[in-house]
Amino acid sequence: MARPPEEQERRHESQVRNSARAGETVRATRKVLEEQVYVRYVAIGLLLIAPSFAPAQEVTGSITGTVTDPTGSIIAHAVVRLISEATGVIRALSTDNEGNFVFTAVPPGFYTVAAEHPGFKKYQKQRLELTPGDTLGAGNLKLSVGACWIRTPNLRRVRPGMSSRPTSAGMFRTPGKFPTI
Repeated sequence: MARPPEEQERRHESQVRNSARAGETVRATRKVLEEQVYVRYVAIGLLLIAPSFAPAQEVTGSITGTVTDPTGSIIAHAVVRLISEATGVIRALSTDNEGNFVFTAVPPGFYTVAAEHPGFKKYQKQRLELTPGDTLGAGNLKLSVGACWIRTPNLRRVRPGMSSRPTSAGMFRTPGKFPTI
C-alpha cells in the first residue's frame, strides 16, 4: 500500500530530525567519553609524579662539634677525624675559625671522633651512635696541652756532593763516582 506523498515527506523529515538528534547524541557521547579519558590520563599522570614531591627519607646524618683548649678557648684549624667503627673508613677536616666542625652525609652507625692540633694531645670520643636523619652533637672536644706526634715526611740528610736519590740497592752515591766491581 502506497503512502501519500505528504505522509512520506513528513516521515522523511522525522527520520532526518531523528538522525540529526542521533548524530548530536553520538557527538555528545563521544565528547563526554573523550573528556573522561582525558581526566583519567591526568589522574594517572598526577599519581605517577606525586611521589617525587613527597619529602624523601634521609638515610644519612651529620656530626657536629667544637674543639677547645683546657681554658675553653677555641682552637681554629685543628684536624678532626671521623672514624667508622664498623668499616674503619676515615674522613678528616679542619675546624673553622670558631673551632667548629661539621661532617655531613654520614651513614648511620657508630663512630669515633678524634681531634688533634700541634702542641696538644690527641683527644677521642668513641661509640657515638648516629641514626638516619639525625644531627649528632659530639660536643666540646677539649684538647690537653702536651706533645702531639704529627706525621712528617721521612727526610734523610745527605752530605754535600751526594745524590739525594737512592740507587736501586737503596744506597746513596756521589755523582760521577761509580762503584767498582
